[in-house]
Amino acid sequence: MKSARLNKMEEYIRDRQTVSLKELQNTFDLSINTVRRYITVLLDRNPEFQKVYGGICVNAPKESSPSAPEDGRTISCVAEKQRSCQYAATLIQPHDIVYIDNGTSTSYIPMYLPDAMPLTIITNSVRIINGVIDKPGITLVVLPGILNRTTLSFTGENCSRQLETYNIQKAFLSCVGFSLNAGATNFSIEEYKIKSTAAQRADQIILLADHTKIGHNTLMTYCPTSRIDLLVTDKDPGPEYTEAFLQYNHAIAVV
Repeated sequence: MKSARLNKMEEYIRDRQTVSLKELQNTFDLSINTVRRYITVLLDRNPEFQKVYGGICVNAPKESSPSAPEDGRTISCVAEKQRSCQYAATLIQPHDIVYIDNGTSTSYIPMYLPDAMPLTIITNSVRIINGVIDKPGITLVVLPGILNRTTLSFTGENCSRQLETYNIQKAFLSCVGFSLNAGATNFSIEEYKIKSTAAQRADQIILLADHTKIGHNTLMTYCPTSRIDLLVTDKDPGPEYTEAFLQYNHAIAVV
């Protein structure tokens, strides 16, 4: 086993946070058995590395400011988001038509989906595209737009226009802040248009928001609380939230 290649693979995983075995196989031109052997070594010497369905992830957040927007270089609350995404994946059934939002809160969902599960995923997220590209059972619909390298997503008027033509059974959405009064909020006009369109087109809305998002508002509300069928979070948001969701006959999942 060449230590130089092993070190490059370790650096590659740390940079991307979550990587599939297939991606490592293609990137480093190795057999799948060799990739598995490398992964075993990396797991032994890196306690923050964690094996997940079909790949490996870094179970530790990179440094970031709590008030800074999430982007391709900073991911906070990694373990919490992984648990939420693992739970969210169990809500997806064969032949579903789902929208998976841009944002690190939803980015791990593909890791927990079986490769051969037949379903359709609509997205504007580069992370989601990379996560499902090697899963042959999934029909991937990518919204057309201009690549934003900061958020690793495609944005623009064409995204929201195209999304308006699709029927969505389940929308898995992320947010910058969520409160009972303001609902799910974000600060980007381009993202607002896409998120709000997805919320309008979906039969069921699942919001993934870790505890750092709860009780905070940002500039624009893209989905009111009354429209959110399920809130997936990592800590009990409190009785006020529980009562409000019960009134709407909706649910909160703490994972």
